[in-house]
Amino acid sequence: MHTHEFVVSEPYLLERRYVDHAEENGLEMTFESTHRPLGVYLSACFDAGFVLRALSEIGSKPIPWLLTARFEKVS
Repeated sequence: MHTHEFVVSEPYLLERRYVDHAEENGLEMTFESTHRPLGVYLSACFDAGFVLRALSEIGSKPIPWLLTARFEKVS
């Protein structure tokens, strides 16, 4: 059952797959995802020749719900 309460159940740096079930108004959905730390994504971008120009975290709760980044390709 999906809850709206944020709970950290595994170490952040541990890369892992997980399944989340949600139900609302009699409709059910299952989401299969992979958690990866931010550093994994940043390293992939840097290894491909990009530089990070801007990073923003958006949200009014204790944990931001959106992260935006602007990269530029270095020649």
